[in-house]
Amino acid sequence: MLIGLALAVVYLAWGSTYLAIRVAINDIPPFLMLSARFLIAGALLLAWSRWRRPDAPLPTARQWRTATMLGTAFFVAGNGGVAWAEQFIPTGTVALIVAVIPVFMVALDRIFWKVGFTLRVGIGMAVGLAGVVGIVGIPSGEFPVWAALVPVGGALAWAAGSLHSRRAALPDDLALAVAMQVLVAGVVLLALGLATGELGRFDPSTVSTSSLVAVLYLAVVGSVITFSLYAWLLRVAPTPLVGTYALVNPVVALGLGSLVLGETMMPVALLAAAVTLSGVALIVTSSPHRDRQVRRRSVPRISFAADPVTASNR
Repeated sequence: MLIGLALAVVYLAWGSTYLAIRVAINDIPPFLMLSARFLIAGALLLAWSRWRRPDAPLPTARQWRTATMLGTAFFVAGNGGVAWAEQFIPTGTVALIVAVIPVFMVALDRIFWKVGFTLRVGIGMAVGLAGVVGIVGIPSGEFPVWAALVPVGGALAWAAGSLHSRRAALPDDLALAVAMQVLVAGVVLLALGLATGELGRFDPSTVSTSSLVAVLYLAVVGSVITFSLYAWLLRVAPTPLVGTYALVNPVVALGLGSLVLGETMMPVALLAAAVTLSGVALIVTSSPHRDRQVRRRSVPRISFAADPVTASNR
């Protein structure tokens, strides 16, 4: 039940972030925008963690190294690649590109950790990706190929980081572990923004209220809440199931485009969305072998305090 609820939040919230990113970068350069997003999120999570456990030991140097690696993979390469690409590529096409994440996750799990998957899961992945292609449409060549390669690399980095985080040395406190990763990413993205000259192109007086709201939404909902749930899911759920969010996100993005922006949802798009959800259903209802890397005595509660869930990811 908890896993299902957490997945639903990840599906809906991260599906909406493509729209929020597009709104935010209208007035704020992408790297500086993401830096603000993650520094805000990190500060909130760190404050929450210290309030809940004021006497908790400080993170070790090894844990900071791990957080730096994961934060760079998730938020600099992954989210940074998406935000940067949306300057040149339609939002829906970026969502399609990022939908390869579950394929990368299953493939890397198989290659490096010898974790197999069933035929049902494989079919579900193929059907889901086929549906996503139908929703977004095959890229028309109206954008440079090199721009499309950036989110592909980001998707690969995100998948690798997701799998490594299950075994990585991070604090037991989930809020603290996530705070460390997003704070590191915020600093790195700020440096990238300065290095690429974004500060010179940024005029704070032109930032609209909608862009500011979008940044706050990305920080609180997209990072503090949803990434914390995602990190929890990586600890307790099988790889193919967790990866389904990348297949559902384009469906959510399409629906929001219709509801919020008044975009017309064509019948073929509705059919493609149904195909995508069918693929997800195949994966979700696949009973067979659990991911051997995720050994659960019981599903821990979702909490931002220290939960006893780290024995399986060390």
